[in-house]
Amino acid sequence: MIVIAGPNAAWKTTLAPFLLRDKLGLLEYVFWEFYQPLADAWAVYDNSQAEAALLIASGDRDVPLLKYDNWSWISFSGTKP
Repeated sequence: MIVIAGPNAAWKTTLAPFLLRDKLGLLEYVFWEFYQPLADAWAVYDNSQAEAALLIASGDRDVPLLKYDNWSWISFSGTKP
């Protein structure tokens, strides 16, 4: 288990994708292999802007993946277009 902890404004959100996905290759593995089979439904939001959060993708037991914003999903998941 990897825990990225720290006070507000400590760059945790900026560090997490770089460290987990790019350096350790863990972000997709943790979700897809562990959490998705346990979830009845899930959603991924981009809340990096001051405006309302943007729904990037969602899924449930019957429909495993619906992408609403493909480019944001590629950035989040590290997949190719």
